[in-house]
Amino acid sequence: MILKIFSFVSLFCFLFSEDQYYDGVLAVVGNKVVLSSEVFEETNLLAQQKSVDPQKNPYLYDQLFNTVLNNQINKKIVLLSALQDSTLSVSYEEINSALNQRVDFFVTQFGSVEEFERSAGVTVQEMKTTYWDNIKDDLLVEKFRYSLFGGAVVTKDEVFAFFSTYKDSLPSSEEVASF
Repeated sequence: MILKIFSFVSLFCFLFSEDQYYDGVLAVVGNKVVLSSEVFEETNLLAQQKSVDPQKNPYLYDQLFNTVLNNQINKKIVLLSALQDSTLSVSYEEINSALNQRVDFFVTQFGSVEEFERSAGVTVQEMKTTYWDNIKDDLLVEKFRYSLFGGAVVTKDEVFAFFSTYKDSLPSSEEVASF
């Protein structure tokens, strides 16, 4: 299904491509949308981190794109469930603190606020405004996941029991290190 959506969007973009890029909806989950610009932005960042050149390796780039798209769809599904949980909320202070941490990280990476703003092409305040809702959603999803799995504890004996029970259905892997 997702491959069909991607193929349709790619074909549509190819047929009507001009110098100007138009954003589009790749998926709708409840009342949330996944925009092609968001998926391409994250895919490009991931491709850059993994040194994947879309021109030289379009298949690998396409795999990254599909992975990012699936992850964003899954995140929206979890977000909708989190929004339905009336016991969860995210405060202004939590969002602001998370935004400040991310800005501090980027400023540290670039060396100064001015260098970050010059490289990013936006001011810190513009970045905070742009990503406010995304951070809020991320925090809400994080709280929801913690409410579901926060109390989960797995012991060493349980791990060994699992592997001995299911060792025939688990893929084999090469020994990476020995002690």
